[in-house]
Amino acid sequence: MTLKGHTEAVRELALSRDGRTLASGDDDGFVRLWDARTGSAGALLPAGGKVLALAFSHDGRELAAAVRGGSILVWDPSRPVAPPRRLDDRARDVLALVFTPDGRLISGGVDKAVHVWDVEGGRSILALQGHGATVTGLALARDGGRLASSSGDHTVKLWDAPRVEDPVPDQPAASAQ
Repeated sequence: MTLKGHTEAVRELALSRDGRTLASGDDDGFVRLWDARTGSAGALLPAGGKVLALAFSHDGRELAAAVRGGSILVWDPSRPVAPPRRLDDRARDVLALVFTPDGRLISGGVDKAVHVWDVEGGRSILALQGHGATVTGLALARDGGRLASSSGDHTVKLWDAPRVEDPVPDQPAASAQ
């Protein structure tokens, strides 16, 4: 099955955990939702810039897109006409996204840090420092207990990932080594 509908190069994909919904992001600033079983095109979500990364939450109720310029947008895929939430975009371009099982979003990008986001609050609550170059990839263990990040500095770092029982600080992002 071939899915057609984008007008520019498709660079990013995310498949919901249940395998029913595929999201694809393109250079023209759109995220398209697809029915992964039938190939039918669904909603077209305007991202406002080149889509650099995509991720579905574990329960499929949220879809995050990192957009050139530092914005991270979060949609409810079941309500595609609702405007997305915009996370605080102090971070520069984000190249990797992954959701934790408890609903936090983790990002990595050109600022050389791995950020943990409170999606509801719209802000970074923790910044893991240690890479010497752009963070290029993220992988999270199924249980959310271990996080791996890769970087242009030729390293992969393993981190103990934040858990739901960890308190969410009320102050701006804290750093951890």
